[in-house]
Amino acid sequence: MLTENKTKMEGKNAENSKKKGGGGRKRDDSDSDDERSGAAASSLTSSSGNSGGGSGGGGGGGSTFDLEATKTKMAAVVERLKKALSGLHVGRASPSMLEHVPVTLVTTATDGGSAAEEGSSSGSSSNTVPLQALAAVTARNANTLVVTPFDPSPSTAASITAALRLPPLRLDARLERSGELVVPVPRATPEAVAALAKLARAEAEAARVAVRAARKDANSAARSKDFSEDARRKNEKAVQAAADEFAKKVDAALAAKEADLAAV
Repeated sequence: MLTENKTKMEGKNAENSKKKGGGGRKRDDSDSDDERSGAAASSLTSSSGNSGGGSGGGGGGGSTFDLEATKTKMAAVVERLKKALSGLHVGRASPSMLEHVPVTLVTTATDGGSAAEEGSSSGSSSNTVPLQALAAVTARNANTLVVTPFDPSPSTAASITAALRLPPLRLDARLERSGELVVPVPRATPEAVAALAKLARAEAEAARVAVRAARKDANSAARSKDFSEDARRKNEKAVQAAADEFAKKVDAALAAKEADLAAV
């Protein structure tokens, strides 16, 4: 009997020890959870700090917000527009008439494997670029332009020819054996004037888009957290004033060209 009681007591002690051990493990798990939560919070704080540092870095860029640099960028847009518009002449062939014409260049595997290099699964690909990126344009005489593609492949010549036939220019190019494209420029007609006026408006719209892009970039810096709320509002107001100023210059350049074309 004594032995049996002793055995029961030992069994109970073992069971109690097991329960305590289990409880200990539960506490260990709970502690581990707390430690993991603490580590996560620490990591989040660190990440926020890094993010703040990143923002500070961006803000540092914002704190160096330079309105004059933005104006210089917008002024360059207006100058490029004026240069493009100066090439739009009625009744006189000018290389700048064609340099900015958008050309959709289609390349195939037969053109030196260009499409394969670009990873096209269909064996062909397309990309729209200004004509001046694909060819040199010269004036043969007062009524004839010559386009010399940098790439002599038939697809390049075909892409350029197709682009010139589109409105507003509607010009017919003749491919010579030399690989050059000869482009007769028609004399001044109401249709030719209207086509050049439409091209001028397209150039002006592209300039407006560029001015708005410069405004957007400047506003990103102007809204830096490094600035006070009043300073941010002041910066944004200054940026908008600059954008309005150069948008008016774009409109003025277009109006001058339209008046020039209308006087022909």
